[in-house]
Amino acid sequence: MLNKRKSAKPAALKYALFVPLCAGTLLLTSATLTKETKSENSGTGNSYFASTPLNQFGLQQQEPGKVYEFVKTDTQPEFPGGMKKFYEYLGASLKYPESAAKNKVEGKVFLSYIVETDGKISHVKVERGLNAALDAEAVRVLTESPNWIPGKVGNTPVRVKYNIPIHFGLTKKPAKA
Repeated sequence: MLNKRKSAKPAALKYALFVPLCAGTLLLTSATLTKETKSENSGTGNSYFASTPLNQFGLQQQEPGKVYEFVKTDTQPEFPGGMKKFYEYLGASLKYPESAAKNKVEGKVFLSYIVETDGKISHVKVERGLNAALDAEAVRVLTESPNWIPGKVGNTPVRVKYNIPIHFGLTKKPAKA
């Protein structure tokens, strides 16, 4: 049995079954099913078909009001002057709450927000908080942020969800000698 050569027929049969199975699985996972309310051809209202909303050029259409992840846009939203200017804005605008400073609370507040099609910031939400006072300060500064340059899919501005950590740290005073 050890020296016996394996037949090529079972190997070919495995490949013949494997390739169509993988292709079918890929096709099923990439298609979306939608329910058609009225079918013009059959007259019944329960016709299901696979569809992906495409425009005349074969590109995916934007849905009004849809919120995109920032990695799925052609042009990502940008603070005027870039992220360096945004961090400068944060540094100048943040006011360390007295209660947090008194208790020596330091760390990061993780926020999510949406850059709207007109560049305004909306739906600011604390994803992972640190302290009630620090969370509120982070939300305040982000809400008062100047308008951003909106993200785009194609040439159309779209709503884009962004996540950002804001670091709160107390400055250490040098020890006296």
